[in-house]
Amino acid sequence: KELVITAEEGQEMVLYRFNTETKELTPLIKGKGILQAGSVSPGGNFLAYVYGEKAGNPQIYLLDLETLKPYKIPQKRIYNTSPRFSPQGEYLLFLSKGGGVSSVNLYNLKTKEQKEIKFLGNLEDPAFSPTGDYLIAFGEGKEGKGLYLIHLDSSLTYLYLSGSNFIFPDWAEL
Repeated sequence: KELVITAEEGQEMVLYRFNTETKELTPLIKGKGILQAGSVSPGGNFLAYVYGEKAGNPQIYLLDLETLKPYKIPQKRIYNTSPRFSPQGEYLLFLSKGGGVSSVNLYNLKTKEQKEIKFLGNLEDPAFSPTGDYLIAFGEGKEGKGLYLIHLDSSLTYLYLSGSNFIFPDWAEL
């Protein structure tokens, strides 16, 4: 019944909540620089988003959708993007980049612990499998360009489908 929309408004970026039934558009947060909606938690209580005042310094935040209070997620690298909640909502996934390495970070929302899975190369927009034990992402690694599968428990990566024209892969039960 609701969407989260990123829009440009003058010199600022704005995240809006849009009610599809009433057509009401409610601003959630505004800022200069990079501001991009990422993912809504399975229960609909939190929004993970990317914010950075400078173009090369995006960070990951959680917004409590009831109180509108933001929480910054601790990050080790300067460039962070692509936040997504796990299917059960216990983890927040985000991508960190720096020094030719892409790291997939799994942040446990209850314990606040982080697990980092390093990938030698570049990854873009990872997505959880429906069961939450694998990720799929477009990347360029030692095996070439294509869609990579990443097993979360073992951190093993596998070039699943070679190619260079893939963007925003996602899982679905069809």
